Amino acid sequence: MRLKFLALVCTGCLLVGVTLLAQNIPPGQFMWDTGPYFPESAAMFRAENTSIEVPTVVRDPAERPVAGLTKDDFQLFDNGRPQIVTSFAVLNGRGSVTLPAVPGGSPQSVPAEVESRYVALFLDDVNTSATYTDAVANLMFGHDAAIKFLKKGLAPGERVGLFTVSGDFTVDFTADTAPLLAALDKLHLKSRQDDQSPGSCPVVSAYHAWAIMNVGEMTREFQEALDAALGCGKSVAKATSLVWQAAAQKSTIANVWARNTLAAMSAVVHHLGEMPGRRVMLLASSGFITFDYRLRQQQMIDAAVRNRIVINSLSTMGMGQPVDRPGVAVPLNQGGVGNPNLGAMADIAYATGGLFYHNSNDLTTGFQQLSTPPVSYVLGFSPDSLKADGSFHHLKVKLIASEHRSVDARPGYYAPGGELTPEQRKAHRLDEAVTAVDTLAELTIGVTASAGGPGSLNVSVHVDAARLPYKAMSGRHTERLLFITALFDEKNGFLGAVEGVMQLQLTDATLAGVAAHGFDAKMSIAAPAGSYRLRQVVQEIADGRMASLSQPVVIR
Repeated sequence: MRLKFLALVCTGCLLVGVTLLAQNIPPGQFMWDTGPYFPESAAMFRAENTSIEVPTVVRDPAERPVAGLTKDDFQLFDNGRPQIVTSFAVLNGRGSVTLPAVPGGSPQSVPAEVESRYVALFLDDVNTSATYTDAVANLMFGHDAAIKFLKKGLAPGERVGLFTVSGDFTVDFTADTAPLLAALDKLHLKSRQDDQSPGSCPVVSAYHAWAIMNVGEMTREFQEALDAALGCGKSVAKATSLVWQAAAQKSTIANVWARNTLAAMSAVVHHLGEMPGRRVMLLASSGFITFDYRLRQQQMIDAAVRNRIVINSLSTMGMGQPVDRPGVAVPLNQGGVGNPNLGAMADIAYATGGLFYHNSNDLTTGFQQLSTPPVSYVLGFSPDSLKADGSFHHLKVKLIASEHRSVDARPGYYAPGGELTPEQRKAHRLDEAVTAVDTLAELTIGVTASAGGPGSLNVSVHVDAARLPYKAMSGRHTERLLFITALFDEKNGFLGAVEGVMQLQLTDATLAGVAAHGFDAKMSIAAPAGSYRLRQVVQEIADGRMASLSQPVVIR
């Protein structure tokens, strides 16, 4: 079981050298991005919402963590209603001390010495910057700080693992800094194009794209993008069309990487949860948007909390972020976040009892502070008559005797159930198609697999382009497709998968050609020698129509 899970975490070790090329389409008329794919069923814990745990940090007026508190020092409220705390735990630098609640009395402390401490460095080598150049700069900013952090040496009993969003650079937990430093020396941004074509106007951020696509033209974000397009000398009609096109391009790629970032984090949380002793994850990123994946984000948070994993977030964007107290690792309701791209990082840290370090160029200090989080408390309760309606419940933790102390706790949780958004329905259906064995033919595809070099497989996916529902935009025929190529072992165990996002912007002449002959998307996949089941899924993003099929393959 452990080896199988490591294959999931180390997707880059299993599937490497991935490229996605569209034949018969001029380079200026298509864009793509590729990365690892994690089906929810393989990478995620299922949330058990009948039992809610609330990580909590208490600070004195000087912002120092307060230790020595017990269950009886706290009051817990769910949507304003007082709750009975049924479980209570203390997490500190020496390990975990669990204090079971005793009805009618105070719990007793049971110290548990834990010598080992595991720190998972989770680096975002994908990024969400508007340009490739900015993304590289942000990644290297975090890369340099991680190297300085490791060169200071590890504490006795401490083990550090290196994990990335792409999965290309993974080192399992070790007390030896040499392999960690060697992997960091090879770290680079996941090979990709800019999120928009060179010279695009306007260039929009992931948050602007989400706001435009989900709220529309009556937003400040749309008006800012429209003003930028008008400034490029475009007419109002042309500028409006370009804004929608830019938002569609950006949101597609941002959504794919947000989903896969959460899935990759979930896989590392699972692995970290198997380790003994103190468990800490340090997320270093310039931010990502998860508005369409709140359920996946909560599942990952719930898994971290259940496994006593504190997730600390560090922004690699440096100075210039609008916050109240720059250069300090602070809880979110104390510091505030003005950059919406950082909201998910803030929420994840806050909900797991962690800290968020931002608006500072001293990332080395940030790594040092966040690798050793302060004492925190975990309050557990079971909500009464919880309705399965998907609603958000606000949580509030108070001290019975405040003594001017501040309390920072998980802000809330989502009840199970509720209506899924169209984006969530498509993502869920995609997960099911990847792990299934049947054939879907809502689109028409053909798959050819052939031997590549030693330990590699070439996969060619032929798409019947005539049946795609193109949309007219800026004089082009636009379409967006997802390509998932997965490998399963002979016992049908999931080993790993890659995902490609293709965006087509075809002229009339190109459309006529691909409609008549179709086009091929080609991938080169490397894996250990063996027999596998190749699973290929293609999804049309706009309406979610899919094609899927399986076939046996052998890699030599």
